[in-house]
Formats: sequence, C-alpha cells, structure tokens
Amino acid sequence: MRQDHNSFIQQNHSLDDFNAELSGTKSGYIYTTSAASDDNRSSGHVQKAKKAQADILQLTVLQQLLDDPAYAKSYSEALSTIETFKERMNKRLNQLDLRIEELDKKQEDLATDSPEHKRLSQKREDLQRKQQDLLDYYHETVKPVEDRMNDPDNPPSKEELDDFNEKVQKDSQHIFDLEHKAILNEKAPPIERTANLEIPTL
Repeated sequence: MRQDHNSFIQQNHSLDDFNAELSGTKSGYIYTTSAASDDNRSSGHVQKAKKAQADILQLTVLQQLLDDPAYAKSYSEALSTIETFKERMNKRLNQLDLRIEELDKKQEDLATDSPEHKRLSQKREDLQRKQQDLLDYYHETVKPVEDRMNDPDNPPSKEELDDFNEKVQKDSQHIFDLEHKAILNEKAPPIERTANLEIPTL
C-alpha cells in the first residue's frame, strides 16, 4: 500500500525533532535538559565562590585586620597618639626656636668673651639639644610605626600597636608635661645691680 507523501514527511520531521532532542540540539539551538540545567546552576555557584575567594585575596592585609573591631580600635588609638605627639612636638620646637632667638638677641650686645655671653651660649646649646632629642625620639620611636601603619601589606600587629600607644603616651608626660613645668619654674639669672648711689641731703 502506497504511503501518503505528506504523512511520510510529517513522520520523518517528528523523528528528526526527536533525534535532535536526544542529541542536545534542535533547530540550531542547544537543547537544555533538566540535568544540564542543574549542572549549569552548580557551575554558577562554583564560579561565584571562586570570585568571592579572589576578592578576599585581593584585600590588603591591613583591610583584613581592620575588619576586627579590636584591631580597628587599637589602630585608631595609634593614629590619635601619633597626631597628638606631632602636634605637641611642633609646638615645642617652635617654643624652643623662640627662646633661642631671644638668647641670640641678648648676645648681640655682649662681648663674646664675657661670662654672660658664654652662659647664654651654653644655654643655647642646651635648647638645641632638646630640639634634637625630640626629633630623634620621633624618628626612632614614632615614625617607624607611623610608616608601617601606612603600609597596607605590612601593618603592625594589635600587640605592637598597644605597646606603642602605652609607651608614647607615657613618654609624652615626661617629654612635654614635666619638662614644660621645669622650663616654667626655671630660675631667671640674677640681675646685676649697679652700686647703690648715695642721695645727697638737701
């Protein structure tokens, strides 16, 4: 019996569609089965996890440490300690500069070989030494920690920050407070008086 031509085409077309579905392609498009969809979702989760891990690795050591509230508190206190020290240091350096200028003016009217000129010269050297000691403390104690706090890959630990805060705050009491009181209480040199003049009686 002769098969109808149209019926043959429809049967073969349906068979082609069925075979295409089994092979994973249909009309030029990728045919996604439910199993393939689950695999894609699983792959997507893996990719997101890898990206999240990469983002964490891209964070600097400092950024990761600052996520810890205890570390962030010590870090913030260290910033305050440094800024306070630098402000007080600059103020003290300016004060010492002014005192040195005053001594220089006093020496202008004195003979270089006079005892008073020598005394003022010694005092000037003492003030300059105080300035240098202050700068040395900053460069040896404060600045190294300040530099490391600005280094995102090698910041100081919480223990180092705590030790730094305790030391500098304690030293500042001596450097600024006690020394300032000593300067204020420093006795002025005795004033040289002229010989007493006899007042003639009228």
